[in-house]
Amino acid sequence: MPESPAPRSLRQEPRAFSDFSDVGRPDVGAAGEHLARVIQWHGTEPVDVPGLGQADLVDGLQHWLRELGIVEDVTVEARGRAGVGVGVRPPEMDRPVDLTSVGVGVSQVLPVLAVCLLAEPGDIVLLEQPELHLHPALQMRLADFLLAWVASGRQIIVETHGEHLVNRLRRRVAEAETDDVGGLVRIVFAERDDNGHTSFRASDINPLGGLSEDWPDGFLDLGARDAQKLLQAGLAKHRRLSEG
Repeated sequence: MPESPAPRSLRQEPRAFSDFSDVGRPDVGAAGEHLARVIQWHGTEPVDVPGLGQADLVDGLQHWLRELGIVEDVTVEARGRAGVGVGVRPPEMDRPVDLTSVGVGVSQVLPVLAVCLLAEPGDIVLLEQPELHLHPALQMRLADFLLAWVASGRQIIVETHGEHLVNRLRRRVAEAETDDVGGLVRIVFAERDDNGHTSFRASDINPLGGLSEDWPDGFLDLGARDAQKLLQAGLAKHRRLSEG
């Protein structure tokens, strides 16, 4: 059988330098291709940063990169005709390196952070699979980042395949002392049938973190599905034993 093509990354692959194109306004591009230029042009402009308050764009990026546990610092440097380079300093290093020298997740999450930082209260932000190339723990922390932005007045619409991100939101709803957090989150499951038609099911998150609708078929990987079935079977057996 011929090999299947490698899945395409939705955002630009890590590179040492980005082009010097004129982006005109704060817009990182659909694939994050203008990230370096946007940071260079707008890095010192004030933005409202949840968890930090009023700060400039670079400080906001650094704050949340540290909160996510990815890198300590981010810098940009113009290199003439070579373009603009983005440097980051991992926690274990004492100097910045370019994006090709760190995990690919850094280059993938940076545009997501920048788009949200540049959004003002009342704006709508659309994100496609922000969890790409992020390990499960980082996906969960990213959910906290997105929830902080929604709580600050932005509306964020996320298309995701990551159950870790969804489950972190469910946990935050269950942990909340009031219903305020649950009112910020809405989940819509999309399912495609054998004829290629897509249907949508809205699922509420109850105060205990439970879903009013079950996961779509194939959404969870086999390990997560087994863990879900194990929990359901354990709870059912506990009820039977308690009633007996």
